Amino acid sequence: MVIKIGDTLWDFSINRRSYDKSHGEGPIFAKHFAPVQVTGETKVSWLVGPSWSQSKVNKKHIETGNAGAFYTEQGMNDKIYEHENAHRIADAIRHLPAQKLREIAALIGYKART
Repeated sequence: MVIKIGDTLWDFSINRRSYDKSHGEGPIFAKHFAPVQVTGETKVSWLVGPSWSQSKVNKKHIETGNAGAFYTEQGMNDKIYEHENAHRIADAIRHLPAQKLREIAALIGYKART
């Protein structure tokens, strides 16, 4: 992804919370992200946010989708997917028969203990 001035990045803060009161669960993970606009750049960083409280985002790190607390839209979506699904997938895998586990192990490159 090529980033330019005027683009939107996503700022993650664990302290930014929103709850779904109808289900009585913890905070909605996706609501930890807030959009921030790229307002300038230096040789190695993008400047985000208003001029009175700008943050620097390393250009090399943001190309991978993650630069600390700042994410591209794809990086944010990946983080939300991981948070919402990794533990559920792990739980589902735990109860599979050996042959399915071997197939998954081969898919992810896991070397089983002998």
